[in-house]
Amino acid sequence: MTRNIDGDLIRRLRTEASLSQEDLAGLAGISARTLQRLEAESSGSASSLRAVAAALDVNIHNIST
Repeated sequence: MTRNIDGDLIRRLRTEASLSQEDLAGLAGISARTLQRLEAESSGSASSLRAVAAALDVNIHNIST
């Protein structure tokens, strides 16, 4: 299932945490390409969204639209 994501917010949270896309992807256990798509296309799987939310220590509802 694909979820709508606030890609700009993910990017902002990532940069505020001084993380590269590769760093955050590694923390989340997803590929850097998947993270690039989440930020650029603002859509992705629920499991990818959960992983990124956990890695950023935010509620999943804060980064989904």
